[in-house]
Amino acid sequence: MIKTSTLAVILGVMVLSVLVFADEADGAGLVWRAVSKLNSLVSDLGDVAGGCSNGQTLSFQSSNSTFICSTAGVDTDTTNVSTISPSNATLVADNTTSTNNVRMKNISAGTGIQIDNGTNSVIIKSTVTDTDTNTTVLSSISNTNATLIADNSTSTNNVRLKGISAGTGIQIDNGTNSVIIKSTIVDTDTGFTTIASEIATSNNATLVANNSTVTNRASIKTLSAGAGITLTNNTGSVQINATNPYYTLDTDMSVTTSGSALTQIFRVPLSADKANFISGTILTTTQIIGIGTQVTANITQATSTGTCWFLTPTTTGTTIPTTDIMALNTTSSLTDTAETTSGFDANVVKGIQFQCSVSTGSTAGDLRLFFQSETEGSTVTIKNGTYYIKSP
Repeated sequence: MIKTSTLAVILGVMVLSVLVFADEADGAGLVWRAVSKLNSLVSDLGDVAGGCSNGQTLSFQSSNSTFICSTAGVDTDTTNVSTISPSNATLVADNTTSTNNVRMKNISAGTGIQIDNGTNSVIIKSTVTDTDTNTTVLSSISNTNATLIADNSTSTNNVRLKGISAGTGIQIDNGTNSVIIKSTIVDTDTGFTTIASEIATSNNATLVANNSTVTNRASIKTLSAGAGITLTNNTGSVQINATNPYYTLDTDMSVTTSGSALTQIFRVPLSADKANFISGTILTTTQIIGIGTQVTANITQATSTGTCWFLTPTTTGTTIPTTDIMALNTTSSLTDTAETTSGFDANVVKGIQFQCSVSTGSTAGDLRLFFQSETEGSTVTIKNGTYYIKSP
């Protein structure tokens, strides 16, 4: 009885359903009708909560697979923008995780600065033009083999210096305040020979200060001028001169003549427009006792004037020497000392002293000294070592 009633209920439901679909049928198919949007709500969906406020959005929650109303949140993952330290300025105006905001400063152009706001970059450049006209040209010391200046011009106000590079055997150390240039060549010469002095006696001098094969070095002394000496440092030589030149006769001179046949001993060039003073000693011998040597002097320029004084010894004893003073002229027939007495033995050297003073004009001329034998045919000799000194 129960089974029959249940079956009757099921059949009744099925019949009712067929009647409902048959009422909406259009031919052989089914027609579905769209739901009207009018007065529709999101909450009409079975898994969506309703009643969202203004500004809220639907958010999916995975715990129960439904959508709920929620307020938009703030990204809490913002990281501070850091600046390189130390710096004089920073582009970051505000940088904090409490507000998760980063504000950047604007860039503005100051005096002499121009800012170009490009698409991918900001270009900062100077608008200042170099108008300094006070640049001083660097000068190189003259007579140098090279200069470090590459370009030096007041028109561009630029100075460019060359670099320094090391050549063969040179090392360059670039220090903080200096550039040190030094040789890398090591002296390995062991073939040094000592410098021998030409004269080795203690009465002479040598220019060698240090001379050793141990160090392979030789040191040479310098030359300095003493009283009455001048030094001229020539390219290939050093010339040593007396301030008042000292001139000597290098070889003996002998004559047997007398009378007007005088023989010249010295010819002394005189200085123009000066008072010239010449003094010296004539060394002489005779081969015959009692035969003397006679001397004299003259000048070659008529406008010059002066005198000469001769002092001739007569004996080796205490007899006063003979003194002769004569005026100088250009006469070819000369007046001599006319010495006729000689108490010296044969070949004994005696000295005849002389002093001459000559005043000259613009043309100076020369002073000449002569000698002859007292007697024709008797030999008298002027010895080497005879000298004179002239000033100026």
